[in-house]
Amino acid sequence: MGRWLAGSPRVFFLVALIGALPTAPAAAQSSGSIEGAVTDVADGRPIAGAQVFIEALGIGAVTDADGRYSIQDVPAGAHQLSTNILGYLAATEGVTVAPGEATTVDLQLSFTALELDEVVVTGTSVEAAATELPYSVAVAARRKLEEQGFPLVTEFFKALGVSHGVVGERQSWYNANEIAAVPETVANVNLRGLGASRTLVLLNGRRQVYLPARLIGGRYVDINAFPSIAIDRIEVLKEGASAIYGSDAVAGVANFLTRGDFEGTEVTASHEYFAGAGDSNVAGIVGRRLGDRAHAVLSAEYLTRQQLTPEDRDWALRPYEAGAGAWSWTGNPGAFLTPYTSGMESAEDLVATLSGAHFSDDDIFIDPACLDFGGYLESYTCRFRYQPWDNLLEQSDHFRAFAEINGEVGDNSSYHIEGLWAEATTPAWVTTPSFPPISPYDGLQIVPPANPGRQAFCQQHASRVGFMGSGDCMENDWYFFGRLVGHSGPGRTLERNSRTQRVSASLDTGLDAFEGHDNRLNLAVSYSGSSGNVNQPAEYAYRKFLAFRGYGGPDCGVDVVADPSSPSGMALGPTGGSMAGQGNCHFYNPFSNALQHSQQPGARFVSEEPTPTSHPGWPTPPN
Repeated sequence: MGRWLAGSPRVFFLVALIGALPTAPAAAQSSGSIEGAVTDVADGRPIAGAQVFIEALGIGAVTDADGRYSIQDVPAGAHQLSTNILGYLAATEGVTVAPGEATTVDLQLSFTALELDEVVVTGTSVEAAATELPYSVAVAARRKLEEQGFPLVTEFFKALGVSHGVVGERQSWYNANEIAAVPETVANVNLRGLGASRTLVLLNGRRQVYLPARLIGGRYVDINAFPSIAIDRIEVLKEGASAIYGSDAVAGVANFLTRGDFEGTEVTASHEYFAGAGDSNVAGIVGRRLGDRAHAVLSAEYLTRQQLTPEDRDWALRPYEAGAGAWSWTGNPGAFLTPYTSGMESAEDLVATLSGAHFSDDDIFIDPACLDFGGYLESYTCRFRYQPWDNLLEQSDHFRAFAEINGEVGDNSSYHIEGLWAEATTPAWVTTPSFPPISPYDGLQIVPPANPGRQAFCQQHASRVGFMGSGDCMENDWYFFGRLVGHSGPGRTLERNSRTQRVSASLDTGLDAFEGHDNRLNLAVSYSGSSGNVNQPAEYAYRKFLAFRGYGGPDCGVDVVADPSSPSGMALGPTGGSMAGQGNCHFYNPFSNALQHSQQPGARFVSEEPTPTSHPGWPTPPN
C-alpha cells in the first residue's frame, strides 16, 4: 500500500483536495440549538437533574451538576420549551430558534410541596378465622412440618420463602456484627427482610419477652425457647399488621399454637450425623384428662449439638491470600520497632516516631521464628491465622419444657394456664488466644534492655536481625508490634447461656349484656422473662503496661497512675521498693524464645516437645 501511494501522488492529492472542500448540508442551515441554565427562583442555585424538553418534537436534555443544558439539532422556528423535576413546579417558555445559531434560554423553577393521595388505614380486633382474614396467611400444621422433615421450628422458618435470613444457630465470631450481643443458641423470625424486631412473635396468641440484649435493628423473641414437640401449628401472617398489633408487626406475625388437646403419650428421637459432628434430639409429650372438665399436657425436649472445628474440614483452614481474611496483621511472634527514643518525647512525637519506624527499612525487624510457628512473613509484620480458634459449630445443649391446662367453668366459661421454661448453654465457646493492641504505637508495649527475654534473644539472634553483636543489640528501648498470645495458643474458652421463663393464664366467658349477639369477655395475664450470659474475653491494658515494664504478676504490688501526657494515658505508680523483674514482679517476654510449641496446624513447631530455643521460665503473660 505504501508503494502504491508513493507512485501515485496525483491521485492522493485529488483525494485530499476533495476531503478539504467545505460541506454545508441543508440540515445545518435549517436547524439550531438551545442552551441555558435552570435555577431556583428563590436563591438562584443551579438545579441538577432537571428535564428540559420540547414535547412536540420529542427531544430534550437533562441539566448537569451546574444546572446547565444543551439541546442540539432543533428545527428553526418557534417552539414551547418545558422543564420539570420532582419537588418543583413545571415551567414552559416560548423560544424561537434561528437557523445555524445557538439560542440561550435560562429557566427558573419554584419549589413546591409534594401532594399525595389520601392514605386510609383501618384495623379490627374482631375475632375471625385465619382463612377469613383479608391478609396472606400461611398455616403450617404439625403433620406438614413432619412431612417436610422439620423437627425444629427453626428449620421451618429457614425454608419459608417469606422469611429472610433467620438469625439463629449463628457460628463464627466474625460472621456477624453482634458477636457480643447474643449466644449461638438463639434464633428468630425475620419476615420480608424488614428486621427481626419488625416481626411479632406470639405463643398461643400472647406476646413473648424479647432477648435482653441491645441489638442492631432492635430486639427479638428467641423461638428456640419453644419445644418443637409442643407445637401444633404455626400461623404466619405474611403482611404487615401494625394497625392491629402495633409497630413491631410491620413485617408480619408468627403465632405458635400448642397441642392443648393432645391425648396420650408420644416420644421422638432423632440424630443427624455429619462427618466430625452431629445433632441429637429427644422429646416427649404426655396429655391426660383431669376429671371431667379439664385437660393437661406436659412436653419436654432436649437437643445437643457437637463441636465442629476448622481442622475437621479441609476447606476451612486456608493459606494466606491478600484480601481473603482469616489472617490478622498483628501476631505473635511479631515485629519489633527499634528507633532511638530518649523517653522525653511528647505523646505526638512518640506515636509519629514509632509509626514511622514500622514502615522504615532500618528501624524494624521480624522475629526470626515467624515461619516456624506458622506465621506468614511480610515486610513489616508476621501475620497470624486465627481460624483454628473459630469453630464452625460450637457445642451446645438445649433443654425446654412446656405445660398447659385447659378447662371449663360453668356452662359458658373456659380457662387456660400455661408455663414455659427453657435453658440453652454453650459450655466452651472458643475464640482467639488474644486480641491485637488497641493502639500499637502508644509505647505501652515497650521492651527495655532489662527484659530477660530480650537479653537471651540478643545472644542468639543479634546478627541475624541486623545488629553488629549482642552489645549493639542491647542498646536503647524497643517496642513490640504484636499481640500477647498468637500461634502458640491456647484459644480462650468461655461459657454462654440463655434462659427463658413464661407463665400465662386467661379466662374466656360469655356476656349476656347485648341480646341477639354472641358477646364474650377475655381476661388474660402473662409474665415472661429472659436472661443470659454472653461472656466476651478482654484484656486489661494497665496489666500489660506493668508486665512490659517488669512489674507484672498478681503479687507484685505496683499499680499505674493516670498520665494524660502519655500516649497510653498511664504512667508507673509508686513502686514501694519493688524492683522490675525481681521477686514477685515479672517481665512479659514477647519473643519467640518464650514459646514452647505452636498450635497452628501445619507449623514446624507443632509438637508436644519444647522448641529448641524456648526457655520455659521466661514467658510471663500479664495477670
